[in-house]
Amino acid sequence: MATDEVYLNVPEAERVTKGLADGVDNLGNAIDELKAALQRDHGCWSDDKIGKGFESSYLQGATDTQDGLTKLAKSLKEFADEGLPAVIKNVEDLDSQYGEAVDSYGDALSDYQRHSER
Repeated sequence: MATDEVYLNVPEAERVTKGLADGVDNLGNAIDELKAALQRDHGCWSDDKIGKGFESSYLQGATDTQDGLTKLAKSLKEFADEGLPAVIKNVEDLDSQYGEAVDSYGDALSDYQRHSER
């Protein structure tokens, strides 16, 4: 349903942001564990033709995937730790500024009405 109102439940947004940050930490830990396991098992394939074929098709893809996952976790971490909190603060600041502006217009309107009733 469309509405002319915009509302941000700040405590809920902060709670969800914390949950995202915690989830991203878990993701980062899982990626680190995966990378450690892959490093530990590196070269476990045979040294024959089949093993060399596997290695040639596996290594670059595995490295690219690990790098991509690491970059994803880093980006999500920055978003959860810096991006979302900045958005929440900006919305709060704008709300305060608009509230002050509306209050000043209300005061000016009251002054105008008092003067026009004379």
